[in-house]
Amino acid sequence: MKATTDDPHKRARSPYITAGGYRALEAETQALWQRRGEVTRALAAAAPRATGPENAEYIYRKKELREIDRASLPAEAAAGAEGGERAAGRRAAGVFGAW
Repeated sequence: MKATTDDPHKRARSPYITAGGYRALEAETQALWQRRGEVTRALAAAAPRATGPENAEYIYRKKELREIDRASLPAEAAAGAEGGERAAGRRAAGVFGAW
């Protein structure tokens, strides 16, 4: 992409990532995976009580899990092949409560 002088917001962007950026993405991915585990446990605890729409905790946890999955997939893909492979494997296996 070529930088233009008429629009200061359009700048040439590099497809490469710095070491600091990689570490930040890795830390974000690890934090998302840890949070996902906590949310999944809370969702599993709320599931038996989910007899209808009155279970607000179950509904909230499902929404939170979707948000975590939405955030973690791009972060993993940007972090490199390991994250992308992990994300691809997770999609193939299915993700509990992610629809």
